[in-house]
Amino acid sequence: MPDQIIDFQSFKKQQQLQSKTGYPSLQYLEKSYSINEYWVHIFTHFILLDAHNVMPKKQWYNELSQKIKALGEAEFSSYGSQWISSCIEKSKENQRRYRELGIAASNEAIENSFKQTRETPEWVKKVYGEELISGSFFKHQAWVNNFQNYFYYSLGGRILRGFLHSNVVLQNESLKELFEQFVKLHPNDCQDAIHIYEQSGTLEAIAKLSALKTRIKNKNLLKRVDKALVEIAKLNNISTLELEEQNVPTYGFDSESTYIEEMSLWRGVIQIINSNSIDVFYLDDKNKKTKSPPKGLKDAAPEQLKAFKKLGKTVLDTLVVQRKRLESQIFQAPNLSYARWQTYYCSHPLVKHSARSLIWEITQGNLTELCIWHEDQLVTIDKQPTALQLEACTLRVWHPATSSGELQLAWQKFLVIHSKTQAFKQAFREVYRPPLDNGTPVFQDSQFCDYIVKKDQLAQLCKARKWSTPGLVDSEGVIRFRYPADEFIAEFGVHDYELGDSAKVYGSAHTKTAELRFIDKKKNPLPIDKIPLAIFSETMRDIDLFISVAGLYVNPSNNTECHPLAEKHWNQSCEIRKSLLDQILPSMGIALYEWKAPFLLLNKGENQCAIHIGTGHVFDSKGNYQSKVQDISPNKKRKVRFLPALDDDFFQSLIAAIEVHSHG
Repeated sequence: MPDQIIDFQSFKKQQQLQSKTGYPSLQYLEKSYSINEYWVHIFTHFILLDAHNVMPKKQWYNELSQKIKALGEAEFSSYGSQWISSCIEKSKENQRRYRELGIAASNEAIENSFKQTRETPEWVKKVYGEELISGSFFKHQAWVNNFQNYFYYSLGGRILRGFLHSNVVLQNESLKELFEQFVKLHPNDCQDAIHIYEQSGTLEAIAKLSALKTRIKNKNLLKRVDKALVEIAKLNNISTLELEEQNVPTYGFDSESTYIEEMSLWRGVIQIINSNSIDVFYLDDKNKKTKSPPKGLKDAAPEQLKAFKKLGKTVLDTLVVQRKRLESQIFQAPNLSYARWQTYYCSHPLVKHSARSLIWEITQGNLTELCIWHEDQLVTIDKQPTALQLEACTLRVWHPATSSGELQLAWQKFLVIHSKTQAFKQAFREVYRPPLDNGTPVFQDSQFCDYIVKKDQLAQLCKARKWSTPGLVDSEGVIRFRYPADEFIAEFGVHDYELGDSAKVYGSAHTKTAELRFIDKKKNPLPIDKIPLAIFSETMRDIDLFISVAGLYVNPSNNTECHPLAEKHWNQSCEIRKSLLDQILPSMGIALYEWKAPFLLLNKGENQCAIHIGTGHVFDSKGNYQSKVQDISPNKKRKVRFLPALDDDFFQSLIAAIEVHSHG
């Protein structure tokens, strides 16, 4: 049997062999597998699985189920676990061969042969045709895409793919756990995980698909996830949102968000603190509390302890997923009946930690109030219980762009006074208002024009925020964001910018920004006043992020002095941070500070430093760049002060930097 099952023709011939001594053992990724005719049938079934976008049909799964029964489920699961585990470990390595040789690199023997003969291997010709390789290069760059390329185009990868798909017909915990590891490592590499979840059709699969949405950056895969959820929702005759709401697991947590596991003479306890953290501890028979598992417990119930620890990690992941799910509603803003909100948001042991921290827009007929959960009830900004008849109301997550700036500021003060930390930035969210039209339609916003940004960083940020980047790779001159149902598209102008030969910061790897505009799906420009306020604000918030993080704020000729552009960078983030710092700094005992927007000036004379509260850059008294606040870790020993939102890591680092530099 050829090493690593690479020669397709040789492998096919194995089906015809009838040897008294049986089939030779198979060596793959340093593992040895004793195979027989049943394995040959299964591997062939895997190998012939379509290598492109078509997913297995019901008949394929039925045939696989029969082949597994003929072999034996125990042996199949054992080999499958080894195979998937080996491939996962291989995928973690830095594979030089993948980068240099693409699909031929899936086997060392082929790599060596290819280097010597420059001939396309026979199995590659079988799958892709004669003209795959031209000289020493692959004709299509997509075929050299690291792990994705291995997963779809090598025979070892085809078999890996088959073992993963076996989760549809088997309920084996070992295979399922390895499949979850694979999904976490490679959420953007293939659509098979989405298909497998959809085919399983379980309630757990719905939660997994919702979690997968938060990790995928590829827009096409995101559409596949949404499509899968829609299909499952149709089968259950409910909306996708309701489907996600109704299938958030509780994991056995009680109404106080506490889980207790009896383990031998001890009890393991998990308590949810907020939508971002949990407390895990152990109690003995005398209720003595320890943070680490007692030694006796490790010996008495090792498997139960392992499952308990795994549950803690799963709960943390679920809390993050639910927090992001609620944040996604901030500009989609679905209307929820009070009964539905009470059941799936306010009372759910996991979701309530996000829901109760938020401000909700409550509507009854023509009456609307903003309320937050405070002292076990919904109250208005003056801490009075709402006068609306809640059973007759609908609720939606409030976006501050839909209210006045004064009302947003009032809610910010409410949170500070009562030390309420929100699951995500809502009251302290940056808000951008559309330009005044003065009776004339406005089609462009130029607030973020003429900034110089680092192209590579901008591309990474766009990917994270799900913007497409045609203007960074060709002459289109824009980056784009498509809103649900493609009702309209945001386009932000970008152009290559050459800093000159004397530049000491990346030379020409920069981009200059232009205007923002919106177009419909027929590419017709839209007046900005036709764009929903929340949508406009969120679009500008993304652009603000791009400018703040990827912007060039040092002089390109010396890479140390503050660039004049920094002087004009005063945005909504800066305004909100300044307001909050003015409330917090005196309580920290920091009195020697002043503002020179966008800089916070600390100390006097030679010890003075300037912290740009938009970008986090720190400059000395002579204007020379020193560091970034993001590089300063908060002091773990100090008492954590009030933070307005759990997702504002920058503000936490900013406070830490101020503490460090305020001592001169």
